[in-house]
Amino acid sequence: MQPMSPELIDRQIDTLPELYGQELPCLLSRAKDIALPQGIRRIYAVGNGDSYHAALSAAQAFAQWTCVDYRPVPAFTFFTKEMQRMCPEERDATLVVCISASGSSSLAQSILKETAARGLAHTLSVTGRTGSPMDQCAEGVLPAVIREQGRSPGIRTYAASLCALLALAGRMSTAEDRLDCLRAWISESAQGLAQTIARSRQAVVQAARWDWPHAMVLGCDGLLGCAQFIVAKLAEGCGVLGVAQELEEWCHVESMTYPLTAPMILLAGDASTCQQAIKAATVARKTGRPVLSICALEDQGLSEASDISVSLGLREPGPLEPLYAYIPGTLLARALGDKLGRAMFLSDLPYSLF
Repeated sequence: MQPMSPELIDRQIDTLPELYGQELPCLLSRAKDIALPQGIRRIYAVGNGDSYHAALSAAQAFAQWTCVDYRPVPAFTFFTKEMQRMCPEERDATLVVCISASGSSSLAQSILKETAARGLAHTLSVTGRTGSPMDQCAEGVLPAVIREQGRSPGIRTYAASLCALLALAGRMSTAEDRLDCLRAWISESAQGLAQTIARSRQAVVQAARWDWPHAMVLGCDGLLGCAQFIVAKLAEGCGVLGVAQELEEWCHVESMTYPLTAPMILLAGDASTCQQAIKAATVARKTGRPVLSICALEDQGLSEASDISVSLGLREPGPLEPLYAYIPGTLLARALGDKLGRAMFLSDLPYSLF
């Protein structure tokens, strides 16, 4: 394998203003015309890796906008365990959504085929390739297709998959103008993305100077899924192990682990979780852990409790915050890759793991 430079992260991040300004709004427009089954009361969102992280990140939108029982499940767990628990009697009220950027996942294809064959649920494919093998296995298709500008390290495709799931939540919402509001909000947000990226780059240059034996990445609700995505980019981009945890749960468990100076990345969330984020930052810094906090808008209390704080420049993002909060953490993976002299995906090793 040819060594893959962490510079690939920069290349994808630099396309985000165009992606959010043009392609994601178009994706949302297309979603308005997709045929969906009626009477759905439960949705399984199934995927691996970044697709699963997108499913987790979308949970807040389904909780706030719909009355649907939304269940993100890793694909292997769903295929080997959850399918055995499903009842054909609930088929008409159940939707299995399989997510994959490539649309070629053999496990997802098996899930879609088996779900239909056993009469367990309606099926929907969310993929980044039109006419993909997964699309051909599903009852319905919700495209997450964007222009390909490098499939690795999956930054653009995470955004597209998450946006498609937000579109599905919007379609399930009782608010008829939900998709139009989403499209306008995301399109407008693109105007400030270049500044957000610049602020994030400045912050991670400082954060990369810290010693990173591992990383703690904290979030709540949809931002916990976003935290898992950041952990994945740290692993893929620079080989640094990360642990994603909920804001209060970290205080109960991981706060007591060595080395006590391992840094924390804190996804603070809205006003209802910000005080808990400040508490976690305060506990972390007592032992010498440096804290990089990420928030929608600058918060003085959080800034004072953190070593470095990054504002995303977003007003009232709500369930859309996971669509933006990954940016600083992903750029940190790039900076650490340079600092540590590592290629992405262990591609500088003389063998391949898979």
